[in-house]
Amino acid sequence: MIGDTVFVSAVFSAPILVLLGMTSASAKERPHEVSGEVASVNVSDQTVVIKRSATKGAAELKLLVGSGSEVLVGNQKKSLSDVHVGDRVRGKYLDKDGKHIARMLYVSSAPTQPSPTPQATQPVTPGK
Repeated sequence: MIGDTVFVSAVFSAPILVLLGMTSASAKERPHEVSGEVASVNVSDQTVVIKRSATKGAAELKLLVGSGSEVLVGNQKKSLSDVHVGDRVRGKYLDKDGKHIARMLYVSSAPTQPSPTPQATQPVTPGK
């Protein structure tokens, strides 16, 4: 009877240990969020530096934007070459091997400066 108890305990505890292992591994791969303004873009290095809006740690964050990253400008899939300094971005990234790897970047264009409004002019009436 004691042998049966040990066997049952081993059978039920093994799946729990496997599940606990999966939980800790997935916690390491949980994406982080970032939002801010694009400070620089380097297409040849496949990187973008984001000046964070709400600073958590470093004020700037360098992300690797590779083939597994998705860049959306508006609702259209684009590439890193479509991202420009001053654009507003928000996105998700993973920490792997000491690097920040972009999973998803949502890009909105930098706000344009409004052009000065032309001053209204009074029509000139010929003198009598």
